[in-house]
Amino acid sequence: MKPMHSGQRLLTLLVSAAGGLLLALGPAAAQDRPVRIAVLDMQRVVLSSKAIQAARKPLAEKFGRLQKKLKARQEEIQSFRDDLQKKAALMSEEARAKKERELRKMTMDFKYESEEAEQEMRQAEDRVMQPVLERLRKVLDRLAKDRGYDLILDVKTPGVIYSSSAIDITDAVVAAYDAETRQPRK
Repeated sequence: MKPMHSGQRLLTLLVSAAGGLLLALGPAAAQDRPVRIAVLDMQRVVLSSKAIQAARKPLAEKFGRLQKKLKARQEEIQSFRDDLQKKAALMSEEARAKKERELRKMTMDFKYESEEAEQEMRQAEDRVMQPVLERLRKVLDRLAKDRGYDLILDVKTPGVIYSSSAIDITDAVVAAYDAETRQPRK
């Protein structure tokens, strides 16, 4: 058996994906109606939705404060390093070794603080975004049912090579999500 070239592998992959899609959408095809597919840009939804941006605003403020604190600490370490380099030739071996240990400790502490801040921000973002994404899922489900979509894909999903703007529902999703968040919760 001859090895497949990359073009043949891509064609085989596309044919397999299309076959899988037809199997997955079998019930819709069996209803003698065209399969309705839509795409959306989830990143654009998150960046465009006023409601999502409002939910993320406290995160941005907190992140800004953390960044400012870390930047000040980094500048402090750099100043210490510069001062050590300037004065190193004038210091005794023992004094220089002590300052170098102090610099290493400051650097290690800074690295730890940075990692802690990054982890704290990821956790805070997860806490804020989990209910947002759950609500967005409900909006997408309702929109799909109301408009008769059988499949909605994120345009950034691997395998989506081309999508027509005619099937892009990103703006409709943003509008529906923002409208739902203005209504009192049921």
